[in-house]
Amino acid sequence: MSKKIQTKGIEFPTLKLGTTSFYPNFANCPFLKDGHTFYRMAISHIVKYIYNNSSDEVIRRGKRIFLTQGVKLVKKDELTNQLLFRVRNDQYYNQYNVTITKYHDEKNISARCQCPYNMGEICRHEAAALFFLNELIVNQALDSTQAHFNQSHTVIRMLSIDLKSLRLFTSNALFEEAEKSSKFHKAKIDAAANEKVEATLKLEDEIFSLKIKRNDDKTFDTSCTCSETRHPLCKHKTALFLQLLNNHGPQYFDSIRNWDNQKNKLLSLYGYSLADDLTGKFEFYYQEEKPFLKVLDPSIKKVSVVSKPEPILDAVKPVVEKSDYVKRLGVVVNMQEPDYPYFAIDLVEGELSLDGSSFAGNISKVDTSKYIEPLHYTSTDRELLPIIRKLQKIEINRFIAKNSPFGDIWENIVHTNTEWTQESKDLLYEYLQPKLSRLFSMMGNRNPVYVLPKGKPYKTSSFYKIDEIHHAVDTSFRVEKLKAHIALNIHINLNDTKYDIAKNELGNSILFLIDKKLFLLQKAHNASVISSLSHFAAIPHEKWSSVLQEKIIPISKTFDVAFGKGLVEYKDSFVPKPYIYLSEQGSYFILKPMFEYDQTKVEWNQELSLYSNQNGKVVIIKRHVEYEAGFINMLQSLHTHLKKPEYENHYAIHSKHALQKIGSSCFLIK
Repeated sequence: MSKKIQTKGIEFPTLKLGTTSFYPNFANCPFLKDGHTFYRMAISHIVKYIYNNSSDEVIRRGKRIFLTQGVKLVKKDELTNQLLFRVRNDQYYNQYNVTITKYHDEKNISARCQCPYNMGEICRHEAAALFFLNELIVNQALDSTQAHFNQSHTVIRMLSIDLKSLRLFTSNALFEEAEKSSKFHKAKIDAAANEKVEATLKLEDEIFSLKIKRNDDKTFDTSCTCSETRHPLCKHKTALFLQLLNNHGPQYFDSIRNWDNQKNKLLSLYGYSLADDLTGKFEFYYQEEKPFLKVLDPSIKKVSVVSKPEPILDAVKPVVEKSDYVKRLGVVVNMQEPDYPYFAIDLVEGELSLDGSSFAGNISKVDTSKYIEPLHYTSTDRELLPIIRKLQKIEINRFIAKNSPFGDIWENIVHTNTEWTQESKDLLYEYLQPKLSRLFSMMGNRNPVYVLPKGKPYKTSSFYKIDEIHHAVDTSFRVEKLKAHIALNIHINLNDTKYDIAKNELGNSILFLIDKKLFLLQKAHNASVISSLSHFAAIPHEKWSSVLQEKIIPISKTFDVAFGKGLVEYKDSFVPKPYIYLSEQGSYFILKPMFEYDQTKVEWNQELSLYSNQNGKVVIIKRHVEYEAGFINMLQSLHTHLKKPEYENHYAIHSKHALQKIGSSCFLIK
């Protein structure tokens, strides 16, 4: 099928569907490589979705169903990206259908189950299906795109060190090389404790750092510094697994497990713990690498728990009336916190002044770790209690540790005060932003907010009041070319006023204290971007081109970035060259329209301008929106069964329709 088509006065070039720039599954498409390369991230948005919307009981039971092979993928709809799972119940011999939609979209993912559970957002069957879906995505077994792994962190599932499983996660050639390495070039074990092994392997004059850690769900977090991308296990990781298997057996990680918690549980049955003197009383022995308790003193019996009867109250105490307790609640942004983000949110109480805008007299701190009688306070003040508790350090640390790979890394950050990784900061922003936004919006002008400056004693005279709180501010960027360097300035936008974030007294990228005003960013993602650019305030001229390509141009697609004189060039007279990239996904053919502007190919999307780097200068090309729209309309008119999936910028057609005859020719010509 080859013809020229005239649409709205625009002539499109000859099209030959099926032969124009054919890239199977986009795997070899050079400018789509990053867009279609799936790297294993630390914690996927699916796991975060489970933990943020489920109770502990639902997570525990859902994980048990998943780990006992109780989930099966029944159907995948390639067009709508909808998945149907059949999930076995964990108590009865029945099964439920679970449908998961928009699983690629972090904000709109949803799960639906046939069971009658209505006590929360996610039931145990949905949790099990989501855990199974996460494993499919991690192992890149869900779609036909060529797998691409980042060896800095991959996750594999096996109960113990098993040859069959090791062969499954690598190639035959890599496995053979790993066998030779495990025999003739053994890895040096640097540390082995708490189900984690750290080692270094010298191979061909190159040193590789290796790390393997077994998790509670019988998966292994693995890490290597090599560049292998085709398989979850590189030859270096496989060689270390084989070395441990040959020297210590398949249950090696059980032997280096910290069994203290299990031992304390056994001892607690008799009212003892490891802190007590156990000489002559108890003895631990091991069977299949697991501890068991032997009672040496026959006089020691198990502790029987006797429930104490409830005391009978002579009279019910009257409910505390509002008039009995006149104090109100407020918030202190405490700058005494030594760890990132260098502030803490404290709950305080005091008596309001006549105008109700501040406290009159002394202010006292409320201990949120203890029980607080909510009836002492007004209904609006009561709503502050749970949100303030969620903003305490212990809750923040629990969230980050739960969502971080290699959990002990996070524990080391907490205890040794070392530099936070960008990944941990991103998790912090994700946790803080919605809770701070909710707190400030709930407070309004009814509850005062104070700041305790760094180095000041915790007393009323040290506080100063915040009069303005803005909890949905946006950011903008400006790049200037100076003689000594390229300057990157980041501002907070509030109406027509810009505030330089370099003046932030809090020293973090999510909450800003400038001129006695508090600013909270509108999105956690904005804080992540600002944090990643914190080291680029002054960019040397010789590094500008790489920083422009890797940092500035990507953010220019979603943020307002202004370029100074000599750094930008505008072009608005380009007519793009259209392409169609054809791939096969299941029983569908996918037709993806692309456009080439000045040797730069871009996807069909809503962006009005195209940014490119040409010798350190930003070239901004205005896209020909009318031409692109005409081409898309022409493409859609080629066949009545072409459909556009929601949230996708391509068209799909079922193979049974694609090969039907239209007139004297087929829709697709191979």
